[in-house]
Amino acid sequence: MPVRSHDEIGRLAGTFNRMTRETQSYVVALTSSRDQLRGHLAVLGDTLASTHDLDRILRVILHSAVAATGARSGAVLLVEEDGVLVGRCMAGPNGTGPDEIGSDEIGSDEIGSDESRLDGTGLDGTGPDESRLGADGRVGAGTSGPGELALLRVPVGSGILGAVAATGEPRRGRTEAGDELPGEPAGRSYLAVPFAAPGPATADTSGRAALTGPATADIPGRAALTGPATADTLGGAALAGEAAPGTLGVLVLYDRLGADGFDDDDLATLRTFAGHAAVAVENVRLHEEAQRLSLTDPLTGLWNYRYLHESIRREVERASRFRRMLSVLALDLDLFKTVNDTYGHAVGDAVLVEFARRVRGEIREVDLAFRQGGEEFVLLLPETDARGAAILAERLGAVVRDSPIVTESHSGLPDANPVRIPVTVSVGIAVYPDHASTAQQVLDAADEALYAAKAAGRDTYRVAPVPVRPATEEITVRAAAVPPEDGMPRAGAGGGVRHVPDGGASSGPHPPRQSRGR
Repeated sequence: MPVRSHDEIGRLAGTFNRMTRETQSYVVALTSSRDQLRGHLAVLGDTLASTHDLDRILRVILHSAVAATGARSGAVLLVEEDGVLVGRCMAGPNGTGPDEIGSDEIGSDEIGSDESRLDGTGLDGTGPDESRLGADGRVGAGTSGPGELALLRVPVGSGILGAVAATGEPRRGRTEAGDELPGEPAGRSYLAVPFAAPGPATADTSGRAALTGPATADIPGRAALTGPATADTLGGAALAGEAAPGTLGVLVLYDRLGADGFDDDDLATLRTFAGHAAVAVENVRLHEEAQRLSLTDPLTGLWNYRYLHESIRREVERASRFRRMLSVLALDLDLFKTVNDTYGHAVGDAVLVEFARRVRGEIREVDLAFRQGGEEFVLLLPETDARGAAILAERLGAVVRDSPIVTESHSGLPDANPVRIPVTVSVGIAVYPDHASTAQQVLDAADEALYAAKAAGRDTYRVAPVPVRPATEEITVRAAAVPPEDGMPRAGAGGGVRHVPDGGASSGPHPPRQSRGR
């Protein structure tokens, strides 16, 4: 509107023009925020669909939630089996934000450069030089890195985040100076929402309706839960240190920029992202469980035949690359068919389970134990020579032989006496590269050594014999021979294999071809 005078109408026109410009700027900002949020949701959808990397998914969810609500920082914590909330990822204002996470980076090893850490300004709004880890273990968030994330551990039922996990109810509020809780990030205002595994198990949980229904101010316990959690504000589950049924973790944001605190719209938004986090955690856990079941023996819990061939190939390649030894032990329970025929397959299964338990108790963490099938087992011992493998074989034989396996009676009667079953084991040993040069060959050599142990009377071990390697012979070339066009020497015609005469030329030593099959 043109301003033609400075009277009241002119002032009104100027005010109108100013309001128009401000409104236009607001519209531009809202449009930009809308486009930005759409981009975050697109990245989030791509991430959920293309990867089972839980940390990567949680980082994308957290950064999207921070951008959508205008929070200064946030964190995602998961409930562990020991009843403790453990930080999995954190986001700060100067770390990698959602704008820096492009959809073309979903398949990369990292999303952004500093996405899993807090940089610059801390959770409490301090600068990089002011925020530190306090003596009480509180995370100040300015000093970022794995050590800081490791300190983010909150017992369920303790503090604000612990209360959220214990009650299954969201919390929001403000904290005053001196109200910071040990182990929790600091912030002037906070908004924390739990997320639970989807399914009917959590449909009737107390307070769970607040997570799925409209955001209102009358969420149960909201008036009492706006400050630090105390024993008076927590239910029995919280005091017992148990998470609400189905609760997987907590998504928390701190310090909404440009406002004193978070509102109902922020709560509704964070619920949406918390739902994405719940689906992501559940999907990843189901994927990991499916992988575990596909690679482990369901009876004994050891690795199965499928994983054996994958592992031995990998271990042979590693041993070859670093010029180390790999020992392979083939184990077989002696006369196990008699156990099944005498006591039944249920007792036989119990014997296998107990044997596997004793094997796990005798090997190192780096060693791998497999059930190959039936009563046959295989052990892979990285960086172990034949002597070390023989020592383990002797120890395994003693631990099985000296303590008969006690199982319930095969009669099935409740008052039946337990059955003591004596068991022995035969072991065959082969070492890469002494006894074979490939993964399958070293496994076959261990199997042949096992048959030798059985033939020697069982309850013993045998080491595979070292294969005989023919001596290297030298093939000579006559001194007067004319070099071929390719410049490579040829063996002399009719001369056979003989010593090199004075002035003669030799092609050098040539190792013979060898067949190292069974």
